Amino acid sequence: MMRSSVLLFMLFAVLGLRAQTVFIPDVDFRTALNDWAPGLVDIDGNMPTDNATLTPNEWDLGVGWSPCDLTGLESLAGLDILRITFFDPSMELTWTSVGAPLEQLVLYSYPSVELPLVSSSTLQRLWVSDAPQLTTLPALPIGLRNLMVEFAPSFAALPAIPNTVDSLVMNSTGLVSLAIPELSDAQVVSDLNEQLESVDLGTGVNSVSIYSSPLLSEFVVGADCKSIVISYLDALSDLGAIPTGLEGLSIQGCPLMPPPVLPASLEFFEVSDMFWPELPALPSGLLLLLMQSSSMDIPTELPSLYTLNLNGCEQIDTLPPFPSTLYSMFLYDLPVTELPELPETLEWLEITNLPLSCLPSIPPNINVFYLTNVPVSCLPNELFNVQMTLPLCSITNSTCPDPLPLVTGTVFRDDNGNGIQDGGEPPNPERDGRRFHRTALHGHRQSGPLRAWSSLRDLFDHCTTERAGGPEYSTQLISDHSGYLRAGSTEHGFRRSGEHHGTRPLRAERLDRVGLAFTYPWRTRVSRQLRDVAIQCRGVPANTGLVELGHLQPNGHGPRLDLCVEFG
Repeated sequence: MMRSSVLLFMLFAVLGLRAQTVFIPDVDFRTALNDWAPGLVDIDGNMPTDNATLTPNEWDLGVGWSPCDLTGLESLAGLDILRITFFDPSMELTWTSVGAPLEQLVLYSYPSVELPLVSSSTLQRLWVSDAPQLTTLPALPIGLRNLMVEFAPSFAALPAIPNTVDSLVMNSTGLVSLAIPELSDAQVVSDLNEQLESVDLGTGVNSVSIYSSPLLSEFVVGADCKSIVISYLDALSDLGAIPTGLEGLSIQGCPLMPPPVLPASLEFFEVSDMFWPELPALPSGLLLLLMQSSSMDIPTELPSLYTLNLNGCEQIDTLPPFPSTLYSMFLYDLPVTELPELPETLEWLEITNLPLSCLPSIPPNINVFYLTNVPVSCLPNELFNVQMTLPLCSITNSTCPDPLPLVTGTVFRDDNGNGIQDGGEPPNPERDGRRFHRTALHGHRQSGPLRAWSSLRDLFDHCTTERAGGPEYSTQLISDHSGYLRAGSTEHGFRRSGEHHGTRPLRAERLDRVGLAFTYPWRTRVSRQLRDVAIQCRGVPANTGLVELGHLQPNGHGPRLDLCVEFG
């Protein structure tokens, strides 16, 4: 009796041991498993089912043997991510089930007609790429979020798609219809599905992109769709009902006629290779307009755009006024010879292959500026944040309208106050012409020649006065009624020489086509622009090329702002 009990115990122990292992019949698969997790499969081909702590959670498996049997793969308890590449598309494959707590399954060059049964309820991503024989998919688990099938010309029908899917990609398949009644905030992409004839997407599709399907003639999207991209759909003549809440629409190379009516909600609109008689009416809230290789002209009035991109539109030879909201602009391959005034809000500007000979004033605080194959020889004004090799436009190097002035001439000590350099009033020979001597400017003209300054900022930065208490940041040059250049400060109109307005002086920032701009030293924005600045050159013969541009007297009185400026 005792002997029988011992034998029975041993039998149960052996059966229990066998119940805790799974047999791996394919010898090559055993080798691959042991290469990935050494010692996982014993010499008899048995793998423990309690293996979660014995393996990595990610595996890139390369299958190069045939026939191939992946039985046992479903028992890998710790595997989260599995990527398999099959190196022989004609191999014989046995694989019946995908189990384990698998979250991502990616298959490359899949050789069979159908996929194994997906029993993993944790699967979130299923990608199949390059599967020439694949015809269908198994039932897909609830919880799947990302599904992609590409380069599968025999794949002609979709199974039921769980409404948990938020990304669906079908590229180069044999699908005839793409019909999905319900998803959840999903993105749908279809590319190079040459047999595709209809798209019918219901609720929960946030964006849809359909490319290069020459037979597609029916297109329906749900009312809650926010973005539509259609490209080279040769048989699509009607876009159907556009969702009233649509925010983005891109149309490329489609024979839509008439043009669609754009909803008021639209913020992004792109047309490329389109040949409508005219562009549809643009909604007032549009932020981005992109036109490429299309026959329509641009509207004479643009909405409050944030970005404008025009590329290869041969019929656009004149541009309308740019909106004051514009942040970035890209102009490529246009027959435009002149640009309108650029808004101060512009921070990114790219111009390529335009026959421009002159540029308008460029916002000085622009951050990105590319100029390629454009025959301009100089810049209209100084740029603070961009390094450019072109010089500033002046009467010496440009025939453009309103070139920038050049500060030139000679500064001398006017001892007798007649505004003319008399004998005995020579310039200071110790100065090199690049800087003012930092002495008081009161009552006399400072000595030292002024040559063509590259920057008005350089000039004014060195116009400081020194007193016993140290340097005084003044700000600007003004003249008294005798025409002498003096240091001064301004807050509410000009003040007489040496006067300040508390601790808030202004500093001259630039001289451009709109006048002399001042900024507070601690701010970067222009706080005041003085238009029609008086520029007067006293005591300078007329044949020197120095001219008077007029004068500014704030509030109708006060001293004039005088500068000797060479201006053609």
